[in-house]
Amino acid sequence: MIRDNLAPMSYVLILFLALTTLVVLGHADGYNLLVQNTAAEPGLTERVRMLYPIVSREEVGAAAARILAQDEGWVSEGAYRVLFELHAEDAATMIVAQGSFQRGRREILGWKQAADWVFGQLPQQLSDTELALYCYWVGHGQKGWGPDDLLVTRKVVLQRMLDAGFLTETDYHLEVERPLALRPNPVPIN
Repeated sequence: MIRDNLAPMSYVLILFLALTTLVVLGHADGYNLLVQNTAAEPGLTERVRMLYPIVSREEVGAAAARILAQDEGWVSEGAYRVLFELHAEDAATMIVAQGSFQRGRREILGWKQAADWVFGQLPQQLSDTELALYCYWVGHGQKGWGPDDLLVTRKVVLQRMLDAGFLTETDYHLEVERPLALRPNPVPIN
């Protein structure tokens, strides 16, 4: 009796795996083209690979797949997710280059635009806290851009970094007290 049920189930499983493989392979060319045309400095991608799951509570591969498949649907997102699991180093690069969030009416696309339009600095000048804020905004967005909203978000991000052991207690308190100045207003909001 078990053998009678096992054979049809194994056929369905084999068919499912074959179809999944075909879908993933069908997305591989588009994936490779996007990844080849996306570059980020290795030190930055390593920092994102460490910070993103801490502050956003989402896996890096899942976020990169969501970013790549924004308008394509869940099948494409699943295929990209498999590809990012096979090539984990590409996922952080995709978040750095293609991660986006809304700031008012403007869509901020990528780390370089965030450094310029939000922080008013060069990307190389930004701290881990600012990179963590970028990672949080890519994963969750920002509800409001008023001073109180931004300080609450920064405190959430810093608390997550502290809880994960990324910051010491002393560093946490120093970062909470450090002024947060965002563009276009260079005056600190706290």
